[in-house]
Amino acid sequence: MTKTVLVLTSADDVHADIVCAVMAGQSSPVARFHPETFPLSASLTADIRPGAFKAALRIEHDLLDLTTVGSIWYRRPSRPHLPDWPAGVGEFGAAEAEHAFSGLMAALSEAFWVSRPDKIRRASYKIAQLGWAQEAGFGVPATIVTNDPDEARQFYAEHEGGIVYKTLCMPFIQHNPELVGALYTTPIGTAQAQQFGRVSVLPCQFQEYLEKRLEVRATVIGNTVFAASINASGTDLGQHDWRRYEPGTVYSRHTLPGNVEESCLRLVRMLGLQFGAIDLVLKPDGSYVFLEINPNGQWAFVEQVTGLPLTAAMVALLTRPQERALR
Repeated sequence: MTKTVLVLTSADDVHADIVCAVMAGQSSPVARFHPETFPLSASLTADIRPGAFKAALRIEHDLLDLTTVGSIWYRRPSRPHLPDWPAGVGEFGAAEAEHAFSGLMAALSEAFWVSRPDKIRRASYKIAQLGWAQEAGFGVPATIVTNDPDEARQFYAEHEGGIVYKTLCMPFIQHNPELVGALYTTPIGTAQAQQFGRVSVLPCQFQEYLEKRLEVRATVIGNTVFAASINASGTDLGQHDWRRYEPGTVYSRHTLPGNVEESCLRLVRMLGLQFGAIDLVLKPDGSYVFLEINPNGQWAFVEQVTGLPLTAAMVALLTRPQERALR
């Protein structure tokens, strides 16, 4: 019997749209579930008895027997949502719903995960990433995370002003339902350095500025690394952070040296993941430096601009993990 692939995500996830469409076209059993619809528009049942366990999700009008699930893609699911409940009661209800859903997922220990939620959470911490990257064989930039203004000033002086500010988590700020701001990698100049006193209110990450020949996005899917170079040197803002997607940025397929590719696989393996989007800098001297790993990062744009077969690799990993999993 062919096992079902369960995709846990949100309604507006383009990556899930692409992968689910390909699997459906291949007649591979796939079910998509949006946890934000639970419990108001979806249901779950866990039936635990001595020596027996049954579990199911009701997705719209379909009932999914979770014992038929072979692989789970933990893409980017939103939390269970109770929008109209009073504040205190709503917090209680949301916590109960999230505990029920997360507990049910944790019970599916025999399934193949891309990747397990606890592993994704652990791998997301930027401070720890730099240590793990060094264990995997990468060079890393000098970095400080602090809310001590004097420490920030000292780091700035040590690097003669050649530092940048980077967020520790997602770079987006939701000002209101209609307005979202973004904090990208930002060089610290004299004017910004005069504001180091403000560091005391919130921990900030500062990093030495790296001269770069190229930036590289290495996408690890199972046991395969797909690398793309990103050259934003001719842009005003993208040269500091290519995520600004300025016109003039050049994307190309890239061949990593064997030892760097192995470090990518080693890091993802160390973190207990099956997927990782790794950002590297290729310096003018030819060395590669690790910046960060996103254990659930975006990759559809890489396929779109380079033609790298990332969708096919993800589908193969989910449907044939015995062949494509990182071990």
